Amino acid sequence: MSEGFVRETKRVRWVCTLLDCHRSQVYRLMDVGDLEWMPFGRRGRRIFLDSVLAYQARRNGSPAQPVVESKKHRVQNPGFKTAMESLVNEGIV
Repeated sequence: MSEGFVRETKRVRWVCTLLDCHRSQVYRLMDVGDLEWMPFGRRGRRIFLDSVLAYQARRNGSPAQPVVESKKHRVQNPGFKTAMESLVNEGIV
């Protein structure tokens, strides 16, 4: 993982629109591992955009291609950088 960069995430509703399906289908795809996600807040989930694009490529029968992370955002918060350094030093990340 490149320090200071995060993967772009999207809301379930946005992914439903992109895939043209009901949100229950998106939750099933997350539960079986076809879409990577992270918890957001108490009950929310955010889906990694690169995993949605990889799912579409697999579904459309496209040849396997390396997934290029979409727009990387540089985190400017110095507190984040300090926290990441401490996690790396402790061997967590």
